Amino acid sequence: MDAKENFCKRLKEVRLSKKLTQAEVCNALKIPNRQYLSRWEKGIQEPNINTLYLLASYYGCSLDYLFGLSDVRERR
Repeated sequence: MDAKENFCKRLKEVRLSKKLTQAEVCNALKIPNRQYLSRWEKGIQEPNINTLYLLASYYGCSLDYLFGLSDVRERR
């Protein structure tokens, strides 16, 4: 699996593990449209670096985890 596939899979996986909807995440992070998150989870588009940081922080994981560079999920 390549880095993009890892990212898409893990982004969705971490959201679902916390029992959050796309709308809930978007509201919390002030992302204007749920379709952005949907596109990121499907690999159609990629979030900018600031949004990546917000997502990782919100989910309580590292960017390394989201990109598949680490299997340690929880941020220390």
